[in-house]
Amino acid sequence: LRDILFNSDGTKMYLLWFSPDVRQYSLSVAYDISTAVSDSVSLTTNSEETLQTGMKWNNDGTKLYIIGYSNDKVHEYVLTTAYDLSTASYNNVFFSVSSQMATPFGLTFKPDGTKMYVLNGALDIVYEYDLSTAYDLSTISYNSKNLAIGSVEGFPESIFFKPDGTKLYVAGTQYD
Repeated sequence: LRDILFNSDGTKMYLLWFSPDVRQYSLSVAYDISTAVSDSVSLTTNSEETLQTGMKWNNDGTKLYIIGYSNDKVHEYVLTTAYDLSTASYNNVFFSVSSQMATPFGLTFKPDGTKMYVLNGALDIVYEYDLSTAYDLSTISYNSKNLAIGSVEGFPESIFFKPDGTKLYVAGTQYD
């Protein structure tokens, strides 16, 4: 398991597996994973990325972004029904982060979709990108800003901002 997301009301859960797919579950009690039941719906992404490491929704669940390190790219998938993986398809829009890193792990967006952040797990650096159109990868560019997070984890794997943007959280694997 590489990443976990929920829909906006917590009644759907999505698990990203290192093998190339995202699986969808329904929760009878919002955000209570003990009530999760498989919807038997998945999104296979191995045509674009075989070693997925992170995923993120846009603000309304009509786009899903998946990053990985077999191709060092962020791929954009569109959903005709928000948060319903059975309606997802790849729209052939991607952004390569290979100029900045070879091991991208986590990604997140500024809540308004005008900035994207990608974690370089091997070097403990978060890179910042600008999007001239919110959540549209075809309008993205690297703005030469980055943050060295130091060795706060043995190997950082995911990042998340507090909704107001005042705190950055890092999660990873500590090797003893």
